[in-house]
Amino acid sequence: MTHTPLRPDATQQRHLALGPSDCWQWSEDQIRDWQLKQLNGQLAAILPSNKFYQQKFGSDFLQLSSLDDLSNLPMTSKQELVASAAEAKDGISSHHSYPSQEYSRLHRTSGTTGKPLSILDTELDWRCWSSTWQHVLEAAEIGVEDRVFLAFSFGPFIGFWSAHQACVDRGAMVIPGGGLSTLARLEFMRSSRATLLCCTPSYALHMAEVAERENFDIAALPVKRLIVAGESGGSVPEVRSRMESLWQAKVVDHSGATEIGPWGFGWPARPGLHVIETSFIAELLPVETDHTALADSSSAAFRELVITSLCRYGAPVIRYRTGDVVIAERPTSGPCRFLWMPQGVVGRSGMPRREGNRAGASTARTRAARGGRLLKVLPVDAIKYNPARPRPTLREAAVQLCLLWP
Repeated sequence: MTHTPLRPDATQQRHLALGPSDCWQWSEDQIRDWQLKQLNGQLAAILPSNKFYQQKFGSDFLQLSSLDDLSNLPMTSKQELVASAAEAKDGISSHHSYPSQEYSRLHRTSGTTGKPLSILDTELDWRCWSSTWQHVLEAAEIGVEDRVFLAFSFGPFIGFWSAHQACVDRGAMVIPGGGLSTLARLEFMRSSRATLLCCTPSYALHMAEVAERENFDIAALPVKRLIVAGESGGSVPEVRSRMESLWQAKVVDHSGATEIGPWGFGWPARPGLHVIETSFIAELLPVETDHTALADSSSAAFRELVITSLCRYGAPVIRYRTGDVVIAERPTSGPCRFLWMPQGVVGRSGMPRREGNRAGASTARTRAARGGRLLKVLPVDAIKYNPARPRPTLREAAVQLCLLWP
């Protein structure tokens, strides 16, 4: 029996029709107007059927008169989603908006710090993932002539599954690299003439280590870009510089999470991340208080990133506490005016860690908490490599960093 997928409403149609070049130069007022319109459209569409947010907001209908009103709504935590899933017979959190037959994809968080959380996507949600990923690919200057190698296991963790779809939709050739040894992947990259590599920062460095050991010249590969995610290395200057030197290619950082979506992208020319503000609303929570404020470019203080998704109707998150600590500013010039985090994700708040694209065990994390309270945020730039060891891995860097804490 065939199934008729959900049709996009006017709000989703606007999102799917919007390309990076259409909005990167929007002013902050234009961004906020778009976000309010998209958020109200999403609330009108999901609340009648989304039990999780009906209970959370105490209503099946809600419209905001201003984006400032968002801070009056309760926040959402990973723990709430996990608890909801644990209570459900099918193990699926009630923050999903539709019956199971409307969904076509299931992925899971990695379960590094607890039980994995299953997240479902409708076919329309998946189109929104791909549409949002186009910002990453546009910044990386990826076109139809490119050949994209995904050095990824293709397991249940969402990882680069969405990148695969986005590259196909962009017209690039996609080369899956799952189920292979590192050396076999390098050989496959050479034979397939890959021009873009997608992987974690630590794996990019590991591939270079294996290449050196096996006398494989990775600099001779036609790879011109590395899109890295899953760890903070893409915006750590020392790590980024090392990857670019070994691969003779430019690095583009990316950030996302299974339960949130692909929320951030960087540039080949510099470290840092933009929040894709046409698909997500970013709020900045002062780390040591419960007061919330929308992104304010006047402050250079550390902030916890809180995100609201705007297109993923099947599994929305509203005011979701990522636990990521950032320093953010509002650009007034340059190629994109979206909220900018020049150091990417610089640490973790004292809240329990979120599973997602930046929660890998080998990440150079900058988190130290006792009793659930943040004691200190250490900038990732504080990681210094031993000159006697020209190729330390990110795992080694993370261990070195942990030793700084009593």
